[in-house]
Amino acid sequence: MGRLTEQSAMQHEQEIQRRREASAREDLAFRKGYNSVQEMEQDERRATHNATVKQNQQRYFSVAQNRARIIGDEPYPDLLPQGLETNPDLSTLEPAQRAYIQTHEADSARQQAEAFKRSEPRYVQSQESSQMIIHVMAVNNLAPVEENFRAAFNLCVANGLIAVREVEAAPAPALQPEPTPVTALVPEITRSENPINPATGTPYTERELDAMDAETYAKVFRLQRGHQYRYVKSDSGFMGLEDLNEVIGRPGDRG
Repeated sequence: MGRLTEQSAMQHEQEIQRRREASAREDLAFRKGYNSVQEMEQDERRATHNATVKQNQQRYFSVAQNRARIIGDEPYPDLLPQGLETNPDLSTLEPAQRAYIQTHEADSARQQAEAFKRSEPRYVQSQESSQMIIHVMAVNNLAPVEENFRAAFNLCVANGLIAVREVEAAPAPALQPEPTPVTALVPEITRSENPINPATGTPYTERELDAMDAETYAKVFRLQRGHQYRYVKSDSGFMGLEDLNEVIGRPGDRG
């Protein structure tokens, strides 16, 4: 019964909130000069649609302009990351020196290109992709290093100029719950060779022995070394141990 009452109260609050929001929308519509909320909402949907169309058109023209620039023969440093390494000027070198450097750079370029392909799972091996990336590198005088291959690739991908392989994002690692600290229980260690505790009739544990002072410890171990004992009852009724060696040594207690 109590739960039904609580649920009814919640529904009542929700209904009050809905009416308040509807009333606020009506006031807003009339302040803006609309005859009804429906008329205002229709105008809002039309404005949202027009804004979306305009945004898509701007994006389309922007991509189209970028594509035209990328395919063209003029450099476009504004479309590439800043600070990329460029090729050195070899025009001042002797032909033999220039040929040597170009041969060496060709081998290095192949190694750098292979390193890029291995590190980029989206890359699709094709003649069109290779030619497009090389074109971007050449037009912008980019040195044939892995970072520049990646920058040219990302630019072509962003503008839809080369095909790519769809790669699923790696799932986020599951959060491992923190382990609950476990308090190790120290077991009571009891050895059969330990002295017998007269109070319990069982051997003393290691913890009990460790807690004894030197006098008690010596007395306990002396009880087990060559002496025999018997329980005796005093006049007050207290039970205790009596050393039989001392009893035998007293006059009148022998035999």
